Amino acid sequence: MLKKLFFVTAILYLAFHTQVSAQRPVVRAKAATSAGDVEFVQTGNNYSGTGAAEWQVKLKGKVLGKLSEPYDAIKIVKVIKDFEGKENVVIFLGEMTGSACASTYNLLAVRADGESYITEPIYNCAAPKLAQTSDKITLYFPRSPVMQGTGFVPAETWIYQNGKLRQQKSTKRGR
Repeated sequence: MLKKLFFVTAILYLAFHTQVSAQRPVVRAKAATSAGDVEFVQTGNNYSGTGAAEWQVKLKGKVLGKLSEPYDAIKIVKVIKDFEGKENVVIFLGEMTGSACASTYNLLAVRADGESYITEPIYNCAAPKLAQTSDKITLYFPRSPVMQGTGFVPAETWIYQNGKLRQQKSTKRGR
Protein backbone atom coordinates (compact mmCIF):
# COMPACT_ATOMS: atom_id res chain seq x y z
CA MET A 1 0.00 0.00 0.00
CA LEU A 2 2.82 2.39 0.88
CA LYS A 3 4.55 1.63 -2.43
CA LYS A 4 1.35 2.42 -4.33
CA LEU A 5 0.92 5.70 -2.46
CA PHE A 6 4.54 6.68 -3.16
CA PHE A 7 4.17 5.77 -6.85
CA VAL A 8 0.95 7.80 -7.25
CA THR A 9 2.49 10.75 -5.38
CA ALA A 10 5.58 10.64 -7.61
CA ILE A 11 3.46 10.52 -10.77
CA LEU A 12 1.33 13.46 -9.62
CA TYR A 13 4.43 15.47 -8.67
CA LEU A 14 6.05 14.85 -12.06
CA ALA A 15 2.85 15.68 -13.94
CA PHE A 16 2.40 18.92 -11.97
CA HIS A 17 6.08 19.90 -12.20
CA THR A 18 6.16 19.26 -15.97
CA GLN A 19 2.97 21.26 -16.46
CA VAL A 20 4.21 24.18 -14.35
CA SER A 21 7.69 24.27 -15.89
CA ALA A 22 6.22 24.08 -19.39
CA GLN A 23 4.17 27.21 -18.67
CA ARG A 24 7.15 29.40 -17.73
CA PRO A 25 9.05 30.78 -20.73
CA VAL A 26 12.81 30.62 -20.26
CA VAL A 27 15.48 32.45 -22.28
CA ARG A 28 17.93 29.72 -23.35
CA ALA A 29 20.16 31.66 -25.77
CA LYS A 30 20.90 35.31 -26.62
CA ALA A 31 22.57 36.99 -29.57
CA ALA A 32 23.67 40.63 -29.42
CA THR A 33 22.82 42.50 -32.62
CA SER A 34 22.91 46.20 -33.50
CA ALA A 35 19.08 46.11 -33.37
CA GLY A 36 19.16 44.77 -29.78
CA ASP A 37 19.47 41.40 -28.07
CA VAL A 38 17.72 38.53 -29.84
CA GLU A 39 16.40 35.98 -27.34
CA PHE A 40 15.60 32.35 -28.01
CA VAL A 41 12.85 31.52 -25.52
CA GLN A 42 11.72 28.02 -24.63
CA THR A 43 7.98 28.35 -24.20
CA GLY A 44 6.99 24.78 -23.38
CA ASN A 45 7.43 21.12 -24.03
CA ASN A 46 6.30 20.01 -27.45
CA TYR A 47 6.43 16.23 -27.23
CA SER A 48 5.65 14.47 -24.00
CA GLY A 49 8.64 12.61 -22.62
CA THR A 50 11.28 13.70 -25.15
CA GLY A 51 12.29 17.01 -23.65
CA ALA A 52 11.94 18.67 -27.05
CA ALA A 53 10.51 22.16 -26.75
CA GLU A 54 8.55 24.86 -28.47
CA TRP A 55 10.54 28.04 -29.14
CA GLN A 56 9.90 31.72 -29.75
CA VAL A 57 12.43 34.23 -31.01
CA LYS A 58 12.13 37.70 -29.46
CA LEU A 59 13.67 41.14 -29.94
CA LYS A 60 12.96 43.81 -27.32
CA GLY A 61 10.08 41.72 -25.97
CA LYS A 62 8.40 41.43 -29.39
CA VAL A 63 7.92 37.93 -30.79
CA LEU A 64 9.69 37.75 -34.16
CA GLY A 65 8.55 34.22 -34.85
CA LYS A 66 8.40 30.62 -33.73
CA LEU A 67 10.82 27.89 -34.69
CA SER A 68 9.41 25.09 -36.81
CA GLU A 69 11.38 22.28 -35.15
CA PRO A 70 11.10 20.93 -31.58
CA TYR A 71 14.69 21.62 -30.52
CA ASP A 72 16.15 20.50 -27.21
CA ALA A 73 18.66 23.36 -27.20
CA ILE A 74 19.74 26.38 -29.26
CA LYS A 75 23.35 27.44 -29.75
CA ILE A 76 24.48 30.65 -31.42
CA VAL A 77 27.07 29.88 -34.12
CA LYS A 78 27.78 33.41 -35.37
CA VAL A 79 26.30 36.91 -35.41
CA ILE A 80 27.00 39.10 -38.43
CA LYS A 81 26.15 42.71 -37.64
CA ASP A 82 25.12 45.22 -40.30
CA PHE A 83 25.30 42.71 -43.16
CA GLU A 84 24.89 44.56 -46.46
CA GLY A 85 24.48 47.67 -44.30
CA LYS A 86 20.86 46.82 -43.53
CA GLU A 87 20.45 43.72 -41.40
CA ASN A 88 21.91 41.52 -38.70
CA VAL A 89 22.19 37.81 -39.42
CA VAL A 90 22.24 35.29 -36.59
CA ILE A 91 23.33 31.78 -37.55
CA PHE A 92 22.13 29.31 -34.96
CA LEU A 93 22.18 25.59 -34.35
CA GLY A 94 19.08 23.77 -33.16
CA GLU A 95 19.91 20.51 -31.39
CA MET A 96 17.52 17.57 -31.34
CA THR A 97 17.89 14.22 -29.65
CA GLY A 98 16.44 11.07 -31.09
CA SER A 99 16.85 12.03 -34.73
CA ALA A 100 19.24 10.68 -37.35
CA CYS A 101 20.86 14.10 -37.56
CA ALA A 102 21.16 15.68 -34.16
CA SER A 103 21.21 19.27 -35.38
CA THR A 104 19.95 21.75 -37.94
CA TYR A 105 21.18 25.19 -38.91
CA ASN A 106 18.99 28.26 -39.39
CA LEU A 107 19.59 31.91 -40.21
CA LEU A 108 17.67 34.71 -38.58
CA ALA A 109 17.75 38.11 -40.30
CA VAL A 110 16.82 41.18 -38.24
CA ARG A 111 16.60 44.56 -39.95
CA ALA A 112 16.99 47.89 -38.19
CA ASP A 113 13.28 48.64 -38.76
CA GLY A 114 12.40 45.50 -36.75
CA GLU A 115 11.38 43.40 -39.74
CA SER A 116 12.73 39.88 -39.46
CA TYR A 117 12.52 36.38 -40.83
CA ILE A 118 13.86 32.93 -40.03
CA THR A 119 15.01 30.59 -42.77
CA GLU A 120 13.84 27.02 -43.02
CA PRO A 121 16.26 24.61 -41.32
CA ILE A 122 19.28 23.21 -43.14
CA TYR A 123 19.41 19.51 -42.29
CA ASN A 124 23.07 18.57 -42.30
CA CYS A 125 25.05 16.76 -39.62
CA ALA A 126 28.42 18.28 -40.54
CA ALA A 127 29.73 21.51 -39.02
CA PRO A 128 29.73 24.21 -41.70
CA LYS A 129 32.64 26.37 -42.76
CA LEU A 130 31.43 29.96 -42.98
CA ALA A 131 32.58 32.57 -45.47
CA GLN A 132 31.33 36.11 -45.88
CA THR A 133 31.71 38.72 -48.61
CA SER A 134 30.08 42.14 -48.76
CA ASP A 135 26.90 40.72 -50.28
CA LYS A 136 26.65 37.03 -49.36
CA ILE A 137 27.17 34.50 -46.60
CA THR A 138 28.25 31.01 -47.60
CA LEU A 139 27.84 27.90 -45.46
CA TYR A 140 29.88 24.99 -46.80
CA PHE A 141 29.07 21.60 -45.29
CA PRO A 142 31.82 19.05 -46.07
CA ARG A 143 31.08 15.47 -47.04
CA SER A 144 30.32 13.49 -43.90
CA PRO A 145 29.58 9.88 -42.94
CA VAL A 146 25.99 8.75 -42.59
CA MET A 147 24.88 8.66 -38.94
CA GLN A 148 23.37 5.19 -39.21
CA GLY A 149 24.45 2.72 -41.84
CA THR A 150 27.16 3.03 -44.42
CA GLY A 151 28.05 5.65 -46.98
CA PHE A 152 28.44 9.40 -46.97
CA VAL A 153 26.31 12.50 -47.11
CA PRO A 154 27.58 14.60 -50.03
CA ALA A 155 29.04 18.06 -49.46
CA GLU A 156 26.56 20.93 -49.66
CA THR A 157 26.90 24.67 -50.13
CA TRP A 158 24.20 27.09 -48.99
CA ILE A 159 24.23 30.79 -49.86
CA TYR A 160 22.39 33.61 -48.12
CA GLN A 161 22.08 36.62 -50.42
CA ASN A 162 19.51 39.35 -50.99
CA GLY A 163 17.42 38.10 -48.08
CA LYS A 164 17.15 34.54 -49.40
CA LEU A 165 18.78 31.24 -48.51
CA ARG A 166 19.35 28.80 -51.35
CA GLN A 167 21.30 25.62 -51.89
CA GLN A 168 23.96 25.90 -54.55
CA LYS A 169 23.78 23.11 -57.07
CA SER A 170 26.88 20.96 -57.16
CA THR A 171 28.94 21.08 -60.34
CA LYS A 172 30.83 17.88 -59.45
CA ARG A 173 29.67 14.47 -60.48
CA GLY A 174 28.94 12.08 -57.59
CA ARG A 175 31.54 9.65 -56.35
